[in-house]
Formats: sequence, structure tokens, C-alpha cells
Amino acid sequence: MNITRELNKQQKEAVYHYKGPALVLAGPGSGKTRVITYRVAYLIRDHNVPPESILAVTFTNKAAEEMRNRLQGNDLLGETIGMDVWIHTFHAFCARILRDFGAKIGLKTNFAIIDQDTQEEIITQCIRGFGSSIAENQAWLVRDFISEAKVKLKNPLEFQESVRLKQFMDEEDSIVTISDLMEAVKRYQEYLNSHGALDFDDLVSMTVKLLSESADVRYELQNRFQFLMIDEYQDINLSQYELVSLLRNMEDNVMAVADDDQSIYSWRGSDPSFIDKFKEEYKPKVIQLIEHFRSTDNILRASQSLIKKNTRRKKDSLITYNDKGSIIYHYKLDTVDEEMRLVLWLINKLIRQKHFSPGRIAIFYRTHRLADRLEQYLLEHKIPLRRIRRENFFKDESVRGLIGYLRFICWRLEPDVKKAINFPSPVMDELTKLQIERHARKQGIDFFEQLKRIDEYEDVGPLTRHRIKRFVSFIENFDVNLKDETASVIIRRLFDMLESERSPYHASDLSAIQNPPNSGGFWRAVNAVYSCIQQNQTVHIIAGYVIDNYSAAGIIMHALQNYLNMGDRVKCDFVSQTSWKPPKSDQEVLYIVIGILDNIPADIIERAILIGADTEGKSVPCVANLPAGAVGVVSTTALKLCQRLMSLYESGSTDGLVTYDLETINNDPRTAEVVEIAAKKLGIRGEEGIFHSLVKPKKVIPKSSTDIHGITNKDVEDQPGIEEVLPSFLNFIEDNILVGHNIVEFDNKVISRYMIEYMGKPELPNGSYDTLSVARRLYPLENYKLDALAEKLDISHEKLH
Repeated sequence: MNITRELNKQQKEAVYHYKGPALVLAGPGSGKTRVITYRVAYLIRDHNVPPESILAVTFTNKAAEEMRNRLQGNDLLGETIGMDVWIHTFHAFCARILRDFGAKIGLKTNFAIIDQDTQEEIITQCIRGFGSSIAENQAWLVRDFISEAKVKLKNPLEFQESVRLKQFMDEEDSIVTISDLMEAVKRYQEYLNSHGALDFDDLVSMTVKLLSESADVRYELQNRFQFLMIDEYQDINLSQYELVSLLRNMEDNVMAVADDDQSIYSWRGSDPSFIDKFKEEYKPKVIQLIEHFRSTDNILRASQSLIKKNTRRKKDSLITYNDKGSIIYHYKLDTVDEEMRLVLWLINKLIRQKHFSPGRIAIFYRTHRLADRLEQYLLEHKIPLRRIRRENFFKDESVRGLIGYLRFICWRLEPDVKKAINFPSPVMDELTKLQIERHARKQGIDFFEQLKRIDEYEDVGPLTRHRIKRFVSFIENFDVNLKDETASVIIRRLFDMLESERSPYHASDLSAIQNPPNSGGFWRAVNAVYSCIQQNQTVHIIAGYVIDNYSAAGIIMHALQNYLNMGDRVKCDFVSQTSWKPPKSDQEVLYIVIGILDNIPADIIERAILIGADTEGKSVPCVANLPAGAVGVVSTTALKLCQRLMSLYESGSTDGLVTYDLETINNDPRTAEVVEIAAKKLGIRGEEGIFHSLVKPKKVIPKSSTDIHGITNKDVEDQPGIEEVLPSFLNFIEDNILVGHNIVEFDNKVISRYMIEYMGKPELPNGSYDTLSVARRLYPLENYKLDALAEKLDISHEKLH
């Protein structure tokens, strides 16, 4: 293969290196990926090395995909041959090996792999399960501790040399105890073991364990992979270094491509000193790539002037034959505000003096958190902008729902069932979910087990109970006869089954259902049916011979019999106006007359709900008169009647709820001082207790705060401080679900701050139902303040503060 014209001298030396260890020291933009892909092609074409005996390992899926694309394109190998080369991230490679050989160390072939989000959810659940000193927002501390232990091939429960933990203890006023940390770690590991799950760090450490303990697997893989190539070698950690060592064969055909000036993963155990260790252990041929292709000369020189401060080792400086490029300007500023003003000044200068359009100006930043204030600042100064955020396909709610189904069906991990349960249509609302979770914790069982036992939990409406049972049945029946099926077949079956769960209505149908005429008549009808059910009376449906009337009657019968357990207390006659004989009048019967009016005796009409009856604009004495829906469809009216009836039963229990609110000085949860706490405990029978206390703050209450809540310094001068009030408040709320407006981002954080300061406890462990977030979902782009919501929902109120 003649690739001479496409490579410089140093690149050729690396690509044409055949056997034995090699270390390629490559600066940024010097063609590292090109060297690896061209060397793979060279080994296969010039030395007849089988593609499947080459393993190339990198750190990101994106880098691995780029290598595959280059091999399968550009006339290097072609699609068919290139597919056989093993090109993976460390984690993907290890997962593949463990699927094949994990049984040797007791792993099931269908083990779950939990991502970082799921990992944090499980850790948070473990922290919540006991009186831990670790706050839920410190789940990252437990995660990092576990990760540090595993990448160093240590048992997290026996790991005492954590650099990350020591830094946390030294730098923060931490109340976290080692014993609580170890308890959280223990619970986390027990959860993984009981669910047959591995986290990302387990993938590598368990593969090291497999190769260390199983000589036959180690020899098989050493013989299989004749050539190993490791990209971004400067970023490997101890477990990855040991993995490479266990895979090397007698010929040591290992090529490491590295640039320790770009080592970025020290926070997760990587160390560029493994480059030195590679030199000592392998005695490799060292090749340096010094020609830079990516940037202008000015950019390269500027970066090199910074990199040369690295005293760990010396290497040749990069060179480039690119253009000199534009001048680089550098500003050193003292505050964020100065930085924002400078950015604004520069943008205005470029637009007004240099005639740049805003679309040709880019601002780079390190994290999205740093850009939040700048974005707001620029918008306030009329600078048009477009904020670029990476769109994560797997964050889409529909995708999360589908993946939640698949993962839960396979591995029964609790975070997954919570992602799946309301897809594609709602099974339960957020408050009901919180209540079921709370009940499950009291029973000592997990969330899904509580769903399976939903008949034992009385505080759920009939519609929600039916949906939960349907969901549980769906999950438990899905994987029947699927053990030998391919993933595509399984996913297709999931799609087909979920299709039946979708709403059958079009937008126009939903509009008619959700906005029926004669709202007052609807509630009179609903109350009549509700009263009939409560008094064990009979409902007699009379429907005319029209398909729409049949559908309406069927909807009502289904609701009354299947959800409200009326059984044979529901009767139905389908009649024509000419042949029908009216039943004998019965005072214990509520009639529902659908689409027919003629020949119905007046005494029956008086005790009937009329649906879709043509009254010709006349006032007819009856319980309620419900005309057909907005598009003249009687069945939509019947459906809405049933929906409103169900809502009476679905309102749910208020048991275990505490509504609460704080009045404070300022609205920053990091510094706000409480001047009043009020809470109301709700039970099955309604209000069960009130907590109220004024609180004397350490600061003087400013007039601006008094103007909002009406509390003066004189009002609180003889009141207790928060350190006295807080224990009583916590005893009052117990483990109940907290309900309030903006409590997640404000009130809870204020209380948690005081708990840490005065009681040595972490944040509130209670579940929280925040009406602000609910209002945002229900009424997007509207005013979410309490007074605006109260007026929208027609709730009378006094001054809200």
C-alpha cells in the first residue's frame, strides 16, 4: 500500500513500525489518529495480519467511531475488512470480554451496566436509606470515592488512601463521617450485587480480575490480539495500565500514542507518569511527531509558551508550516463583572467598527454554568445570541422511557422503572409516586414491589390503580419467550406493545374532550352518578340505535363496571323510538339517556342525565342536560363525563403531606435568614396540625423585606432564634412529603443549610412536591407566582405573604 505521499517522515516511521513495543509522543494536531488508522491498514495489507487480531483502544466513543470511519473509508481497508478490527473504548472492550468470559468469575452474561446518572440515583437512594451525614447533593463524593478505589484495583470497603476524600475533608467544612461513607458504599455495592449490575469502573477492574485469575482466558486473548494500540495513553489509570499488561503477548507488539501535555483525567486516576513506566517496562522504540497541522503559527506558538512550563519532561517543540494567522489578544481581569463588560465592549467594537455580523462572533467557555450570567448580561444589552448546548439523544424523555423499559425488563434496577412508568402515557402523577415511594420505604420494599402490591395500598384512585396493574402486567409478561431473540426483535416487540398504550385521539378530538360545553351541567351529572354509587343504587343506561350512542354507552359501562366495581348495578338498553317500552319507574335508579328523547316518560327524564339529546333549544326538566361535543360527537361527551367522575376518586389521600413556607430576609438560599416558619400537616381526614413560629434573625430586618411579608424587627425581638425553632419544626414534619411553591430551590435549601450549621445533619431527606415545577409543566410561558395561579384556578386568598 503506497501511503507515502500522505505522511511526513515521523508519521511514516510510526506507521511502518512492525513488531515490538513503540511509544509515539505526539503533540496536539500532529496526526495521532491518522498514525493509528494507517498503521492498522499497513499491518493488514502489507503483513497479512488478520483484522480481528488487532485491538485499538481509545477513551471516547467519538474517537473510536472516527477511527472506524477512517479505516472503512478513504480506500484504506474498505467497509468489510475494517469492521473486523477491534476498535473500542476501554469500557466497551471490557464489556465485550466480560459478556463472553465473565462466567469464569461468577458474572451473569446479561449483567446491567449503569451509567453515571443511574449510579448517582442509586447512591442517592442508598444515602436516603439511613440517617446519613451525607447530603443527597453530595452523592458525587460517594461516587468519586468508589471510582478512585476501583481504578486503583482496591475494594472500596477496604480503601483508606483516598486522595479525593482527603481533599474534600480538608477543603470543606464537612460533617461527613467515614462510617457513614462506608455504609453508603456498602449499600451501593449490595445493590449492584443483588441486581447483577456493574458500573463503568467495574468493567475494567473486573476484566483485570478475570485475566489475573483465569489463565486460559488470558492466554486465549493474548494469542487472539497480536497487536495492541492505545490512543491517548497519557490518560490511562492503574486499572487500565494493568489491563494492557495482561493482554500483552511474548512479542510485546504494543504501541502507545501519548501526549502528557494533554493529560486531562487526573481527577479519575490517570497519571502521565505511566508513560515513564511504559518506557521502563517495555523499552520501546520512541518516535516523536512534531509537525502540527491544525492551527495557525501564532496559536501554536502561544500554546507552546504555556506548555513549556511543564517541567516533568522535555520533548521537541512542535513546528507548523501553516500561515502565521491573526494576532492573539489576551486580557487579565480581576472579576466576573469586568470580564462580562470586556466581552460586551469587544462585541460592540467588532460589530460597529469592523462591521462583523453577530453570527461571525463566537464566545468559548469552559462549562455551561459559567455562561449563564454572561448570556443574561448580553441579552440585557440587546446583543442577539444563540446558546449552543450539546443535544444528548439519550436525555429525550421518549428515549429515556424506552431505555427505561428495556433496562428494567433486563435488570430490574429501580431508577429505570421510574423512567419507564409514565411512557408513552401517564400512569401516575408525581405526588402519587412520592406517596407510593414513602409507603414502600415504610414497608421495607422497593418501588416496583410496592407497585405489584398496589391493592394493599388504599390511598390510590381506581383509575391509577388500574393503570399500575396494567403497567406491572406489561413488564412481567413482556420477556416471555424472548431469551433467544435478537435485540432488534425485542425492541420491535416493545414498540408494538407500547403502541397500544398511546392515546387513540387526534388533537381535534382532545380539544373537544378537554373543552366540553355546559361545564356546570357536567358537574351536576358527575355528582349525581357519584351519589348513586355511594348509595349502592343502580344506573340504567338507555341509548338510541346509532353507533356513536353505542360507543358512549360502552364508555360509561366500562368506567362504572371495570373501574368503580358497580358490576350488575349497571344496566343498558339499546332502543328505537318506535318499538321501545319504558321500564317501570324506580326511585332507586339513576337514568342516563343517550341520543334519544321521544317516548321517554317525563318521570324518567326528571331523574335522567341526558347526553346528546335534541331538545330543540327547550328547557327540559332533568338532572343534567349534556349536549354533544364541539364536533357533534356524543362519545366524547360521555368520555369527559367519566373523566370528571374519575377525578373525584383520583384526588387521592392527603395523608403524609405537609405544606410549608418560609418568610426570609433576601431570596438567596445561601444567605437568607428565616423570620417566620409556617406548616400545616394533612392526614386522611384533612388538617391534622399546624406549626407556626416567628424567628429572630441575626440580621436586622430591612424595610424592603418588611414591605413584602409585613414582619418588623419589633415583631421578632422576643422570639427564639432558628437554632431553637429548627428541632421542633423537624419533629413536626417527620418523614412526610413536603409541599410548597419553589421549595426545592429555596425553602428546602435554607432549612438544609441550618441543619448542617446547627445540628450536624445533612439536607432534608423528605420527598418534595414543588407546585412551581408542576405549574411550569401545566402552564408553560405563563406567570407562575402564587397569586397569578390562585386567580387562574379561581382560588380565593388573602395577601399571600
